[in-house]
Amino acid sequence: MTRSALPLLVFGEALVDDFADGPVVGGAPFNVARHLAGLGLSPRVLTRIGRDRYGALIEHDFQAYALPRAGLQIDDHLPTGQVRVHEVAGQGHRFEILRDQAYDAIDASDALTALAGISQSPGLLLYHGTLAARAAPSRAALQACIDACPQARVFVDLNWRDGQIDVATAAGLSARADTLKLNEQELLRVGSWFGVIGDLPMRPPLSGTRLSAVNALMSRIAARQLIVTYGAEGYARFDRDGVCVSAGRASPQSQLVDTVGAGDAFSAITLAGIALDWPLSLTLQRAAEFASAVCGLRGAVPATLDFYTPWRAAWALPPRAATP
Repeated sequence: MTRSALPLLVFGEALVDDFADGPVVGGAPFNVARHLAGLGLSPRVLTRIGRDRYGALIEHDFQAYALPRAGLQIDDHLPTGQVRVHEVAGQGHRFEILRDQAYDAIDASDALTALAGISQSPGLLLYHGTLAARAAPSRAALQACIDACPQARVFVDLNWRDGQIDVATAAGLSARADTLKLNEQELLRVGSWFGVIGDLPMRPPLSGTRLSAVNALMSRIAARQLIVTYGAEGYARFDRDGVCVSAGRASPQSQLVDTVGAGDAFSAITLAGIALDWPLSLTLQRAAEFASAVCGLRGAVPATLDFYTPWRAAWALPPRAATP
């Protein structure tokens, strides 16, 4: 990490998507962490895996990406998180997110120990989603981390998955975010949670546009900013008053492979930009460019770390950290 970069903490699931042709390491928080590490930053990842072959795959990526292991917990009883991927004829894939996984049991005491040296940092950035908060132990660990980091700016990427977490818990996490990131469908969902009546934007509005429905939503949550991604349509950032302060189009991708992990890529660059004090409009432009490039990959992260080299050069980012 460069001297100017703020400390980064990523909380949540590291898991394996089990496809018919083999397992692929994933989990939105772990995707974000790997992108940050690939770009030369050094996020501290708080997660839990099993002592099994899938856990070994995740440990391999910790090593390959030079991620600090201080927050990596090993469970002797529960398995590493697994998503079974079922092929459905003519419909692509169906994802079965298994219950009672190691990431459901992140230990609060161990998590707090892993925060040593950064919990009181005034510029700390804490990223989390909602899947790892579905079970009480990990939910308690997340809350303990938030309580232990009173000056942290909390970045919540909803990453909604039907049937995984109750609405009250997800709404509570969303309401306390400093930055809340949603896609357009999640925007409608969150609006309904907070009783927002009105037209929430389903495409990026013009910069400078004040939207009463967004203003109503922002008045019900703590977030200083709301970031909404619209897939190929682009993105928008709203302030506390519901004003669209920046918006842009998605970067074109002439060789689209799949969109898996595009949202995680966008989040990673947004976090990097905040950590490195880039102007927010430039940060989101770069996030869109990077997310588009990830859509040219098979899966959420690149097959080799060479993918990050031109991005680090173009953005004058630090070299990758040495393996701990």
